[in-house]
Amino acid sequence: MAVNGQDAGMKNKDVKSVNDNQLRKWELGIKLAQQFNYPALHTDLLFSIYLKNHNIYFGPEYTLLMKNLYGDPVDEWDKEYLGVALGYRYIINSTLRKLNFFVSTNFSFYQVKYEEYQLGPPNQTSHYDFVVENTAGFGLNYCISKGILIYGEIGIGSTSGFFLMINEFIPHAGIGLEIKLK
Repeated sequence: MAVNGQDAGMKNKDVKSVNDNQLRKWELGIKLAQQFNYPALHTDLLFSIYLKNHNIYFGPEYTLLMKNLYGDPVDEWDKEYLGVALGYRYIINSTLRKLNFFVSTNFSFYQVKYEEYQLGPPNQTSHYDFVVENTAGFGLNYCISKGILIYGEIGIGSTSGFFLMINEFIPHAGIGLEIKLK
């Protein structure tokens, strides 16, 4: 016999949403992410740790520069770099079974190299700079099957060493695939 739409043997504590079951314990995952923070394109392989609504992720990153970050247009920059990425997400509870929203912060750390040319000796100077990109954004996760998520996000960022210290705004967009490990 049903009571309030439930079987008599089922208790209220047994009725949980998918999000409750997914976000109550420690979980691990692997993410493959593509981020576009103009003028840099990042490809990340990230290791992900979940606890309740919190997600921390970190891993190696390949960066491709579409144009020089700064300086004289005649300076010659290397275009490809390896670095490290890390980030944090807060996942907003949702009543939808396969979809939820999140807010995130992402950081990219990499060293750039460029050659500066000038008249007179030494004519050419090599420069090495350490870049810290940081972004803030929002996005949504979609669970395509148990343990497999796709996601997209948009936001803003900067290349200052401190979080969102504004010397310039850079647009941020990202997509990714995540596999949660059992």
